[in-house]
Amino acid sequence: MVTDSNKEQQIMYLLGQAQFVRDEDILYLLEEADQFNFFYQHLSILSEYLDIFMREKAKNLFLEERHYPTMTSDVDHDNQLLDIAFDFSHIPSEEIGSVLTSMREKKKFHRLANGQFMPLDTDVFQTINQFVERFDVKANDLANEHVHLPLYHSMEIDDMMSESNQATYKQAFKRLLRDLKQPETREVSLPEGIEATLRDYQVDGFQWFNTLAHYGFGGVLADDMGLGKTVQAISYILKLWEEKDHTFQSPALLLHRPHLFLTGSANLKSLPHLYMSKCSTGQKMNAKLCGKQHHQMSGSHRIRWSVKKLMC
Repeated sequence: MVTDSNKEQQIMYLLGQAQFVRDEDILYLLEEADQFNFFYQHLSILSEYLDIFMREKAKNLFLEERHYPTMTSDVDHDNQLLDIAFDFSHIPSEEIGSVLTSMREKKKFHRLANGQFMPLDTDVFQTINQFVERFDVKANDLANEHVHLPLYHSMEIDDMMSESNQATYKQAFKRLLRDLKQPETREVSLPEGIEATLRDYQVDGFQWFNTLAHYGFGGVLADDMGLGKTVQAISYILKLWEEKDHTFQSPALLLHRPHLFLTGSANLKSLPHLYMSKCSTGQKMNAKLCGKQHHQMSGSHRIRWSVKKLMC
């Protein structure tokens, strides 16, 4: 029989690196950590030097990647919530708590009660751990398979899940992300009553306002001075007014500094159904805003555009 002594020496060296202990003609791995490292690191290297045959019992010692937990993001439109679904079907529900504990302790692996090794340094477990820590999720929540969150966490969830091969996005969640990242794709028409000419980026701002409103979000449109935030806000308010049959249950109020008043007037001079008023500072202005004037404005069926000079 012809042997390759150099190859045999390399194999024995690799087995020694894997921490095998020799007892006559049998090699053992005694520590759990060494067993895990052998299956998930050393075994693939050894396979380059020899053919490896494993009994079924040995194969069952490690959880296959196709049996790792999965995460699915969706939108619950009825309740306006994110629906994050988890599939732990290959992990007993009574062991999910201990798995979370191992993840919190930053362990490389967790061993299930049936003896299977489960690597915790994979992208899916890292994503789940990040999610659990960020939103204070309990084992019972994961065992129940669904966690609900406000829609405004959608971008954060996307950042967490985008790197995981075990993460899935439903169409509604994809559409939500697209609308938030590319609001111009919703193509909401400008209000008929606006005669001002909006630049392309101002139309995008108007579309963004409508996208936020569609999903029940609030938002802040912030850019450099003089780029037309006022006309974008006016366009959005006017669009709401037209969609609500030219009526509001409460007034729409724009507050800005006094030197913008003339600019605002120019934006709105062609709109007879908009009422503009300019109020001064001090207690008298506060009384107008919070008292009689507010009552009169609420009873009106016209949009009121009020410019308040606020000194803080």
